[in-house]
Amino acid sequence: MESNFGWKNEELLVIFRKNGCLKLDLGRFLDSDFGVEDYLTELDLVGNVRFCQFDSREISPILAGSDSGDAFFAVNSNAHDFIIDAILAGAKVCILHRKVVVNSRKKLRKLLQEAILAGKIDPKNLNCVFIVAPDSLKMLQKLASIRREKLAGIVIGVTGSVGKTTSKQALVHFFSKAGRKVVSTPKNYNNLLGISYFLANVDVNSEIFVVEIGTNHPGEIDELGGLVRPDFSLITHVGPAHIEFFKTIGNIALEKGALLKHTKICAFFNNSYWYSVIFERICVENGVKFRCFSNDFCPHFDQDFAIRPSLEVLRNSWRLIFDTLGENFEEDRSFGMHVPGRSDVFNARLNGQDLQVVDSSYNANLTSMIDQIKFFNAQFLLLKKKYPEKNFKQLAILGDMREIGDHAIRYHQVLSAYLRDVCLFLVGSKMIFLHEKHSNSFWFENWENLIDFMQKNVDYNALVLVKGGNAMKLAKVVEFLKKSE
Repeated sequence: MESNFGWKNEELLVIFRKNGCLKLDLGRFLDSDFGVEDYLTELDLVGNVRFCQFDSREISPILAGSDSGDAFFAVNSNAHDFIIDAILAGAKVCILHRKVVVNSRKKLRKLLQEAILAGKIDPKNLNCVFIVAPDSLKMLQKLASIRREKLAGIVIGVTGSVGKTTSKQALVHFFSKAGRKVVSTPKNYNNLLGISYFLANVDVNSEIFVVEIGTNHPGEIDELGGLVRPDFSLITHVGPAHIEFFKTIGNIALEKGALLKHTKICAFFNNSYWYSVIFERICVENGVKFRCFSNDFCPHFDQDFAIRPSLEVLRNSWRLIFDTLGENFEEDRSFGMHVPGRSDVFNARLNGQDLQVVDSSYNANLTSMIDQIKFFNAQFLLLKKKYPEKNFKQLAILGDMREIGDHAIRYHQVLSAYLRDVCLFLVGSKMIFLHEKHSNSFWFENWENLIDFMQKNVDYNALVLVKGGNAMKLAKVVEFLKKSE
C-alpha cells in the first residue's frame, strides 16, 4: 500500500504521550532487578514513521539516506514473539502492549537476551524505539481515527452477509475506469485490526475510499462504523452468516443496520426484502438519506456464462451509487466472473478429461452457498447445450459452513434439494450431515484426501463447483486443479 502522508516524529510524540504511552528503557528492562516503574520512562522520541504494520513480514527496511521507517504494532500476546523479526526487518518503532510487557516480561527479556547473545541485535546501537502503550491495538485504532479526519475524498462503507467483497472490488474497478483515484481495504481486512491498518496507512490524496466492513459478533459494526464514518454506505444483503453468534437473522439485520447510524450523506440497500423496513427506520431516526435498489433486472445473453441473478442485483446497487455521485457507470459484463475464490471460472484438465471449474472457495454461508449452486446448475445447462458431444457431468466439491451453531444439520442437509443429480465430494465434519442425506456423495476428512481420490477417480468431463468455509482450505483444491490446466 502506497502512502503520500506518513507520520512525523513531532505528531506521533503528541499523540502517543496524550494516550499514555511510555518508552521502554531497554538497558533497565534487561536487568531483572528493576520493576515496571523503573524501566518505563517518559517518551522523548518516536521517529518518522512510513507505514504502520502489524505483521513483521510486511516491514520494509529503512532506505539509505532516509530518516523514516516502519512501526510494528504488537497487537496481541503472540505478536510480541516477533519483535526481533520486526527489528531485523528494519522496524524503526515497536509499539508493545503494556499488559503483555508487565505479565510476560520474563519471556520478553529472554527473547531479547537470546537475540543479543546470538549477535542479532546490539542494544547499544539499536535503531529502534520501544514504546509501551496501554493497549497497542487501540493505539493503532487511534491513529486510524486521526487519519480518517484528514481524508478529503469520498468514503464508502460496504457491508452485508454476502457480496461485500465483490462490491468493494467492483467499486474500485468501475471508479478506476471512470478515471477516479480510488483505494480500498486490502485482502480480507474488514475487522477492527484490518480497517485500522488501512486507515492508518491510506494515501489521503485519493478521491474515493472503499472500506469493506465485516462482523461476526454483535456490536462490531457499530464500533467500525464509528471509526470509518462513511459518507455513503451500502448494505448488500442480510442472510444467516455467523448466525451462531447472532441467534436470529433479525439480529443480523440490526447489526448491519448499525452502519447507517454513522453514515453522513446517503445509504443504499435492497427494498425487496423485509429488512428494508428496519434500515428505513434507522435512517429516518438518524437523519440519513437513503436510496433503494431491488431484485429486478433485465436479463442478457452471454454465450459463455449463465446469468447470476445475485450479481445482477449487486450491479443495481453499483449503478445507484454512481448515479448518486453523478458518475457514468460503464457496463462491464465480464466483471464478477473472474474473481479468485469467489466466482472465478476457468478451464482445467485432469486425467485427460476436460473440466470447467467454478472457484468459490473463499468462504461460505447458506445464502452464498445456495446462490452459487444455482449458478452452477444454470452454467451446467449452458455447457451441455454448447458442448453436447463432451457429455459433461456435474461435480460439486463442498466444505463445511462454519459459525452456524444449532443450525448445522438443517443448513447442510437442505443443500441436497438443490443438488439432486450432482455428484458430491464433501469435506469437513459438518458435511457428514449432507453426506447422510445425499446418496451420490463421497466424504473426506480433509482436502489432501480429496485430492488423492480425485487423481484416481475423476475420469470424465465435468463442470466442477468448489465452495466451502476458509477453514476447509478448498483453495488448495483449486490450486491443484489450476496446475493441471
